[in-house]
Amino acid sequence: MDQLKFLVLTPPQDIELKILSLRSTLFSQYGYISALVLPAMVPLLSIHNEIPGKIIKRTLKESFRFDGFTITTSQLTEISGSLYLELKECKALSTLITECRKFLIPLSRNRNQGEKRTGIVCFPLYTGFFLARNEQSLSLKEMGIHTPDPGALSFKKFSLSLLDITIYSGLETWWENLDWEVSFQIKSKKTTHNKK
Repeated sequence: MDQLKFLVLTPPQDIELKILSLRSTLFSQYGYISALVLPAMVPLLSIHNEIPGKIIKRTLKESFRFDGFTITTSQLTEISGSLYLELKECKALSTLITECRKFLIPLSRNRNQGEKRTGIVCFPLYTGFFLARNEQSLSLKEMGIHTPDPGALSFKKFSLSLLDITIYSGLETWWENLDWEVSFQIKSKKTTHNKK
């Protein structure tokens, strides 16, 4: 059994439904089970599993306030065998990730560094919506015949969430048997202007 923690970006409900619809297409067209097993999210950071969620939440809430800004999707891409709906480059998002890392990484310094490192072997941390593991190793060109282009999706409201994943089937086929829960969400603040 492997237990993983990820800080993820979760979208508003209308965007969530579009991401889940795209994943459903990947399942119906290619049988990708991994497309069905996780919530709609952008994986930002892998966090040491021994750090309690309440400490992570308190650290983030006390350390900085983050405003909403416009996030827009780009295109389907494959990163290390996983399929993503890429996000367009956004300075505000890069800054947010850097700030989260700055405040959360020190929490791991007092932890046992000899413990198994987790996260990257499950799916890569990438600035895009995780869609599925490329279980059949099809090229994007092969998949493009049947995979619909969702077009550019834009949203300004989102949440930082802590996603806890328990994997029972082994990391190589993690999608076959897992449980997940969102321990907390911190919603972005409303803004009166757009940040690019």
